[in-house]
Amino acid sequence: MMTLTGTLWLGLGLAIAVAETEPKPVQVVMKAESVVDMRPFAKSPWGFWQFPIVARFANGKVYATFSNHADAARENHVQGPVFRYDPDKNSWTPDTTVAAFELSAVELPNGEGFMNERVAGPDAKKLKLPEKCSVATTWRNVPHYDAWDIAHLQSQWWFFKRRAKGAAGADAWQNETCTVTIPGESRCVREGMLMYPFFQQILLAPTAKGEQPALYAVNMDRRFTDADCRVLQPYNPALVFESLDNGHSWQNVGEITYQPDKVADPEWKNRMGFAEPWLGFAPDGSMLCFLRSTFSTVGPLYLSHSTDRGRTWTTPEVLADHGVKPKAITLKNGITVVAYGRPGVSIDLTRDPAARHWDKPITILSAGKDYMGDTCGYAHLCPLGDNEFMLIYSDFNHRNADGTRCKAIIARRFSVE
Repeated sequence: MMTLTGTLWLGLGLAIAVAETEPKPVQVVMKAESVVDMRPFAKSPWGFWQFPIVARFANGKVYATFSNHADAARENHVQGPVFRYDPDKNSWTPDTTVAAFELSAVELPNGEGFMNERVAGPDAKKLKLPEKCSVATTWRNVPHYDAWDIAHLQSQWWFFKRRAKGAAGADAWQNETCTVTIPGESRCVREGMLMYPFFQQILLAPTAKGEQPALYAVNMDRRFTDADCRVLQPYNPALVFESLDNGHSWQNVGEITYQPDKVADPEWKNRMGFAEPWLGFAPDGSMLCFLRSTFSTVGPLYLSHSTDRGRTWTTPEVLADHGVKPKAITLKNGITVVAYGRPGVSIDLTRDPAARHWDKPITILSAGKDYMGDTCGYAHLCPLGDNEFMLIYSDFNHRNADGTRCKAIIARRFSVE
């Protein structure tokens, strides 16, 4: 087993002032490594054998899935293969009893399962779109329309699935339409499709006995900021949503506008804004939102905090000088973990109940000369117990038994204390 120790990161000039109150560094032990699946690199263009997801179900079983299709808007709804983990053998087996989409579902306190669904949009050329639109020039010149101007073009915009209490299997999930309220809501056209909106994530808030369950979600869609819906936000924000009725209706309760650190990121003007936001709850009950800024070139990973359930947020601060698709979990022992990558793959940990002081990042997969040539950098996490978690990521330089270079989905188990 390999032991890794993180060191608390502090801003310049703060080390002495807070030295006596610093939480001790988290002790991290890697317990096992395994290959979920792999494929020869030469047969795997971008998008294939990438973007993994790992989840532990209520019955204790651990499953993983990943993309086996192109990274394109027209294929984002395609479901990848599913593998089941055997902890005794530290190995993975294909499993057809579970659908890939189930790994992203939330188990509600009432026993229902709930998730949002990504659906491929219609061909924009076949629709009578209005002439009035705004173009997001900081995001590949993407045209945006007032959602109410084109509401008549589709009978449904937001797609969800719900599974009744006690039901099991992919067939148990029923399609559902939910109400999502966003001031100045927009619709955009990408890759020739009128895009259906979706949440990047849905998260169940920690709930004490007797408290009303609350769901939170986040996405990165731009809004119009004027009454006539002509002034589009110049950069992507992170929009935070709340549902107090088990996902049947959603309100946009908060927003983190693009507020770059212009010193840490001289290229801030060339970003799309904040992307791939990921929510979490710190042990003290505050909310966390991790934010990607990388676009075209490597940009910082930011972190913002909220103490009023997503209504207001602190000015985002740089957590790392890089990071796409951040994923975070808080274990029952009070340790918070975030995974991110590109270049390479890294994890940061903290035992600070407010998750404001973090240990030194731990490199899981070193970066090569080509920052997109060694891994897609998209990692995922799931708790395995009170003080144990699994990290899953892609490695483009894994060798099979014959020595052939492969794209591999790698899983590692860690314990922390």
